[in-house]
Amino acid sequence: MEKDNVFLASRNVAERTGFIAQRYVTKDGRFVVNARDLRNVRLTEQEYVTGLDVTAITSDEAKRLIKENKYTLGKARNSK
Repeated sequence: MEKDNVFLASRNVAERTGFIAQRYVTKDGRFVVNARDLRNVRLTEQEYVTGLDVTAITSDEAKRLIKENKYTLGKARNSK
């Protein structure tokens, strides 16, 4: 199955996109982001070697994960 430009990202990466409050979070705390979001992330020196901690998924997988967590949007750490 061909992957789309949809990814699961850690909270750290999602915060660095600048769009965390507008992105869906999964039950396990990862965020559904797209390739355009990831373009905003500045890599650390280590990430140039290892890459970002993201996993490519299909749009259907993303929809299922979003629905499982009742369409919950992410929040910045300092907002409650």
